Amino acid sequence: MRVIAYNLRTGGTSRTHWGKVFDDLNPDLFLAQETFDPIQHLPSLIHGDRHRNARWESVAGLKWGSAVYVKGGAIRSLELPDFHGHVVGVEIDGSAFPVCEGRPLRIFSIHAPNRGGYQRAVNSILDMVAENRGKGELESIPIWYEPEGGAVFPTRYEPEA
Repeated sequence: MRVIAYNLRTGGTSRTHWGKVFDDLNPDLFLAQETFDPIQHLPSLIHGDRHRNARWESVAGLKWGSAVYVKGGAIRSLELPDFHGHVVGVEIDGSAFPVCEGRPLRIFSIHAPNRGGYQRAVNSILDMVAENRGKGELESIPIWYEPEGGAVFPTRYEPEA
């Protein structure tokens, strides 16, 4: 399974980013943050109805948000209680992905705002994801944290049992 995550930085000004990702990388799952509506990146004349396999929500007051694109399988948006546009969740029919053994798969595209501090926002988002995982298991999630000094180091989120 090929998963690509991409922060387009306030929308992706040329509106060609999604098409380039599909043409060059051919992802099964594409998680986009700070993106404009996928229909703006995927004109039907070039990409047909590919935009129908994406779910997107804008951040209140902004033109960009987060999105999840799924190459195959039925896709259904998840109603999340918070972080609208910063976090988009979907459930897909697991039959499109053999690794799921026919079970539904929930995917979340996450863009953490600085709400009460970056770490606090990330922890709140990951708690929300854990509460909305459905019947699936939630594995530990690697997180890359960039403090104000610019150094990047890995940390891990381990959900409580």
